[in-house]
Amino acid sequence: MAITRISEFTFGFAFLFEQTQRNWADLVAAPVLPSLKQEEEEGWDANLPVNGTEFYYQFKMTDYLRAAHAKYRRTGPEKRYDAPYFRFSLHRHNANQQHQRLRTLCGTKPNTYYVAPEMPDLEVFNTVFLARQIANSSRLIPLTACRDYFDRGQHFVTYQLGDTGFTEHSEPTRKEGSARGADIEGLYRRSSAAWKPLDEHFARTFFDETRSLIERDVRSQDKPRTRRDHVEEDAILRVMGEEPTQRSRQALIRRSAELASLYFGTTLTLVGSPADAG
Repeated sequence: MAITRISEFTFGFAFLFEQTQRNWADLVAAPVLPSLKQEEEEGWDANLPVNGTEFYYQFKMTDYLRAAHAKYRRTGPEKRYDAPYFRFSLHRHNANQQHQRLRTLCGTKPNTYYVAPEMPDLEVFNTVFLARQIANSSRLIPLTACRDYFDRGQHFVTYQLGDTGFTEHSEPTRKEGSARGADIEGLYRRSSAAWKPLDEHFARTFFDETRSLIERDVRSQDKPRTRRDHVEEDAILRVMGEEPTQRSRQALIRRSAELASLYFGTTLTLVGSPADAG
């Protein structure tokens, strides 16, 4: 049923690594992985786009439901599919807090996506991994098309191989507009209207906006909180108050990626035109 022995980190790293190896001529995708100190030592910022925009990814692992009696293949009101389908679950902790944070992020950063495998089993995963085709065998679900969930219920996203539609559950809602990994170059190029110079001014503004967005969400009063929530959020605010040791473009972008990873659980990727695009 599930792709076993593969972690979200392994899947995500393979997805991102493949994009850094793609030959798109006038287009590059540069993941910002703040946990990898080696990037800084090797001047990773030299590979960042000159002009571009931000994409945010949260990686999910899927189950592949083959059985005819699988929940959303049953007859009756929950019937959705006539063939096997993929499913990933939302993290329901704290009234689906993780999902709601992503919904907050996509309000100002529309290129925010769940990314999940479109591979039915471990054998296929290993085959496409060795062929460096993980990205092509993935599905990108836009958070802008998703619903809000403020309850403690378990919710899912399902989709079928090759069909760009997807369904949110537990109240089934069919949506269009997910992206197949094989079409990711087109997805990136369609973002070109929002590209801007990724210079020092961008880095300073980007850092300030990221920090302000998190602070506003932490301090908002329109959501329930437990004592544990207050402890966690106080810790987040203390971390946000720590300025980067340097105020360079490199340091500010890295710090913004760290904050986004800490609060939203996302990986930042900067997409745009490379240094030699002319």
